[in-house]
Amino acid sequence: MASDFEEGVLDDVDAICGWGGADFDDELLGRGWRRASHQAPAKGGIKRKPEKVLASSSSGAALGKAQQQQQEMTGLSPDKRLRAVDGISEKKDRSPVLRKPKRRQPREIKEPQQQIIAKPSPRTTSILEENAAIAALGRQRRMKVVAAAMAANVPRKQGIASVVSASFEGGSDDEHTDSDSQRRRSDDLVPSSAPQNQQAKLPRVIEPSTAPARPIDPPKKVHPPLPLPLLSINPNAGGNETRLSGKDDTGFGGATCASRLCPMGAAWVDRAGGIDLAHQPAECSAMGRCDRATGTCTCESGFEGLACERLACPNACSGNGRCLSMRDAATLHDDRHFYASTTYTLWDADKIMGCQCDPGFTGMDCSMRMCPRGDDPLTTGQVNAVQTITCTCNSCTGTFALSFRGRVTANLASTATSSDLETALEALDNIYGVTVVAAAPLCSSGGASTSITFTNNPGNLPNLQVLNNLSNGGTVTVSTTTVGTRENVYCSNRGICDFSTGVCKCFAGVFSGDGALAASAGPRGDCGYQTGASVCPSTTNGVCDGKGTCSGTPSFVCTCNAGFTGFDCSLRSCPKGAAWFDAPTAPNTAHALTQCSGRGSCSTSTGVCTCLAPFTGAACDLLKCPAGTSTVTGASCSGRGTCKSMQQLSAEATDPQGNPLGVTYGATPNTLATWDALKIQGCDCETNDYFGPYENAFGDFTGGHDCYARMCPRGADPFEVGKVNEKQTLTCTADGGQFTLTFRGETTAVIPFNAGTAQVQSTLQAIDSVRTATITFDSGTTVCSTTGVVTTIEFTFMQGDVPPLGFDASALTLTSATASLAVAELAKGSKANIECSARGVCDRTTGSCACFPYFLSSDGAGNLGRRGDCGYISPYPSVTLS
Repeated sequence: MASDFEEGVLDDVDAICGWGGADFDDELLGRGWRRASHQAPAKGGIKRKPEKVLASSSSGAALGKAQQQQQEMTGLSPDKRLRAVDGISEKKDRSPVLRKPKRRQPREIKEPQQQIIAKPSPRTTSILEENAAIAALGRQRRMKVVAAAMAANVPRKQGIASVVSASFEGGSDDEHTDSDSQRRRSDDLVPSSAPQNQQAKLPRVIEPSTAPARPIDPPKKVHPPLPLPLLSINPNAGGNETRLSGKDDTGFGGATCASRLCPMGAAWVDRAGGIDLAHQPAECSAMGRCDRATGTCTCESGFEGLACERLACPNACSGNGRCLSMRDAATLHDDRHFYASTTYTLWDADKIMGCQCDPGFTGMDCSMRMCPRGDDPLTTGQVNAVQTITCTCNSCTGTFALSFRGRVTANLASTATSSDLETALEALDNIYGVTVVAAAPLCSSGGASTSITFTNNPGNLPNLQVLNNLSNGGTVTVSTTTVGTRENVYCSNRGICDFSTGVCKCFAGVFSGDGALAASAGPRGDCGYQTGASVCPSTTNGVCDGKGTCSGTPSFVCTCNAGFTGFDCSLRSCPKGAAWFDAPTAPNTAHALTQCSGRGSCSTSTGVCTCLAPFTGAACDLLKCPAGTSTVTGASCSGRGTCKSMQQLSAEATDPQGNPLGVTYGATPNTLATWDALKIQGCDCETNDYFGPYENAFGDFTGGHDCYARMCPRGADPFEVGKVNEKQTLTCTADGGQFTLTFRGETTAVIPFNAGTAQVQSTLQAIDSVRTATITFDSGTTVCSTTGVVTTIEFTFMQGDVPPLGFDASALTLTSATASLAVAELAKGSKANIECSARGVCDRTTGSCACFPYFLSSDGAGNLGRRGDCGYISPYPSVTLS
């Protein structure tokens, strides 16, 4: 609990500040309990009289209490004294409790009033931790802090921590001797009515008044309240600071910790960080905007997920299919769309989604109906597919079943006959006829083989799949004995499929067949039965629509010219591109060529792809750059950038210090891991030099993916101490010629060997990556000499640890020897390089900093200047420039 001494002084402060009726001061000073006078009495208890609010004249009585308290605490260790003063429990895990009144309970109360345990909230806990640090300043200094907060008219809920270091510096008062400490208390707590023997360090504490409050000017040479690096309470912070560490809570960012962070995912587009190394994590996966108020991503059209991390299935598969990832597609084996079970682990394994259509549906979004497939009735010399089942079973029991293209037969016992097997197979709706030849039964101890001929299912068929439930180690295997060579094409290549209805429109003289090798009329609807003359299909434009050649007897097949397709060459074909989504055929092998890249619909009348968002290109083979804020049709990157492929962007990649990395992405053609190098595009945002009232304010258009926002000027944190600018030396030994300097990828104009400081400075400052610098020579008036001149270059605009200057000295000459040029680091830049100097908020629409109160634009050295970076501490309130 707090001492009586502290209670008296704090009551004075409460009365003066008008805080007497509130419990905020208790939380603020870290005691963790509410005043007993403000608590409702327990049921059945005695109602206590409200504690009298003390006026400032009670400070004399408080001084007497202080002297008595000092004597009582003389024998205690400093830690125990601190805990006694501040009411901090000696046990760290003890919850703050409500202070029990010290009054003696009436005798009729049999049980003492119970203490009410109040579990502090995370925000209160943070305040307690902060004020524990304030408490370490010592009791007298804390009283001064409260008085200073009052004198500076600090709002009650803003707190007192923001004036700690601005008004008082040094260690704890507890470091002084007891006599010295007692003398200091006596000096500082003289009642306002008593004569003062020495000048007070702070404005005198005055009596409370009913007159309207007015601001009290702070004493001269005392700075107004300032945010502190570790003990800052910003009224706009929203309570998300971890106050003693200076870090934000998880999920929050920005100088005030009021901005929410958004989920991250592998970037859809970025610059490579190494050879063929890209797609690093980025907020909203670099394909959406982050709403800082809510921490949610607004994704570009066609993308979904909390972090915009997935390319959505087209049209949600039209309700006729299942949406799945490339990773999932690799493991499926349905013999309809996915014909191999393998693995896929490249960067897009869980990002690109596609459709597995239900039986009877097809297309990128499962919106088209499949037409019957069959064998061309005019082709000859073909055979049916034959498969063999081998069953080995030694006195086993149980059953097994067979699956064909997703359909599963009834269970078959080990003792089943060939007739049982044939009946089970033909019961499936996708098997139109088989012939089974087998010994009876299907299984034996030595292994029995059964031959299955697919008489009415043309084509190269997938093997039957076994679902084995035999006991005693019984096995069933399937192998292909004869590969089917008959065609298995839409409408048997003798008609046109209407994909809206799934019905074939057969050519004259061709009708629906039964699918047999020697076809007869049947119900398949496949145009597989020929009754008329054997001729190539013709249209009003002639044989093969005039767009192809007829093979003649015996097959009479049209061979279409480039750009045309169909059994009669009347349809236009669309361009192909690497599929965005398809079934992997081998480990990490996918993205085969397909019409419209599998993300567009082909118009067979024009041969043009209509692409789904966000794709573009003749074959829908390019990921479109986002439009951003641009309202111009077809414009991208908010009109402030250039749309480039990942390969182009990676060629411009730089390291954190701005030096070109010299890396490539997808430089080797047809590399599986970089299949997207020329397909995925992103914005290369422009750089603009002037966004506001400060002549040196600058920034790139940024915002990640669409150049919609601007970066703000960066600078050093004004609370840093002992930090320096980067200094480098340039040693030139030459008596003729010229040289150039390079910094962060930019190269200067040529600098003559006899250039003076002004010419070297102006040439270096002409490149945007330098802007301002100071130049000094150690001797002479030229940058080079026969004995060597050391030029010191101090980077005054680009702060922090900057990369070394590059140079080209090949054009320098020296009469007596070989000319030389060398660069060395004299002083490593140690200043921070933070947006708005961490003392303001960046306005992304203008690229200018909205500085916190008492912070203005600096010159990079802590003085008032035109950087636009909030790096200058002003003794006056901030003003808004327009």
